[in-house]
Amino acid sequence: MSRVFPLLALLWASFGADAATTDRLRVVVSVIPLQTIVAQVGGDWVEVTALVQAGHSPATYDPTPGQIAVATDADLLVRVGVPFERVWMPRLRALGPDMTVLDVRQATDLIPLQAHAHDDHGSAHASSADRDEDEDEHGHGHGDFDPHLWTDPLRVRQMAFAVRDALVRLRPQAKADLARNTQRFEQRLLALHDELQALLTPLAQRSFLVFHPAWGYFAQRYGLEQIAIEHLGKTPNARQLSRLVARARRDGIGTVFVQPQFHGQAAQRVASSINGRLVQLDPLAADVFASLRTAAQAIALAAAQP
Repeated sequence: MSRVFPLLALLWASFGADAATTDRLRVVVSVIPLQTIVAQVGGDWVEVTALVQAGHSPATYDPTPGQIAVATDADLLVRVGVPFERVWMPRLRALGPDMTVLDVRQATDLIPLQAHAHDDHGSAHASSADRDEDEDEHGHGHGDFDPHLWTDPLRVRQMAFAVRDALVRLRPQAKADLARNTQRFEQRLLALHDELQALLTPLAQRSFLVFHPAWGYFAQRYGLEQIAIEHLGKTPNARQLSRLVARARRDGIGTVFVQPQFHGQAAQRVASSINGRLVQLDPLAADVFASLRTAAQAIALAAAQP
């Protein structure tokens, strides 16, 4: 009899694993970092696909016909407000009217897209002419806000809770598994936040220079200032570029951070003008933990070596 219970337990565990595998939710996300978040929360209950693939820009991406078919057949689509969604979300909704859409921007507070630090008026808000009037199903406009939420571990934590709740609504029987997965993910995120905070607290109020303004939430969380060369796809004119170079020299900046998806000659011109260097960071990398550690270490090193 003593052998029966372990056998029953083994059979039950196998049945549970098979059930999760065969009853997986098909989830489509707009960008790769969201794929990581959904996979961490969903575990065996999800099959996740990202639309914007590695090396491509979320500003200009066009999904392939195959991706469109996968997206419109999905159980859940997770969006975050990257520019290509502006064109494609209405189309995907029309083609997949039964698809559930989760906008993770609703899970946390947002910050405005950063304007040029060298603009004549120095405004941190996108102008009304540049705003994307994209609205969610509740009529909330998000187009003038920074979509790079995943660069802040504590906002990732809030996004994970939203993903968990959406998955539970679709698969109530997975509630316990999803809760455990989310708790493990949350613990890792909190540990990462403590690690980054310890590294970056001594650099509070320091500024760093980027080509594309993808690190605004990261900067806000750790008391830094992001200075962006490009804004809303526009590079600075000669006068703005001169002001930016003067600002970089004044702040003792010797590094311009660029990313694989955006290549701008303006970044090279700024780097040359300040006798600086280009350093690549990828905010769209799949491994959110490694990406944020790399960014923190690179910014700390840049601060130590102006």
